[in-house]
Amino acid sequence: MEYSLVIKWMLVICAVFIGLIVFSKPIKYILRFLLQAVCGVLASIVLNFMLAPFSIAIGVNYLNFFIMGLLGIPGLVSLYVISWVV
Repeated sequence: MEYSLVIKWMLVICAVFIGLIVFSKPIKYILRFLLQAVCGVLASIVLNFMLAPFSIAIGVNYLNFFIMGLLGIPGLVSLYVISWVV
């Protein structure tokens, strides 16, 4: 194997590690947002079934997904309160 090829691969590996270090915090926030949003959607589906006899339900759409991902459980509760009041 040529030395220039080895040096190129070493530079690529170093660049990947530096990229992971630099972008680890934003990736953590994005993954947390997605986890909260998915858990919120699953919780809203379960709550829709439980609250169906009381005619309280929220839809599963992009806006609700964003609100639940951003705010978490308080966002889910606020969506149900708004649905109940309106």
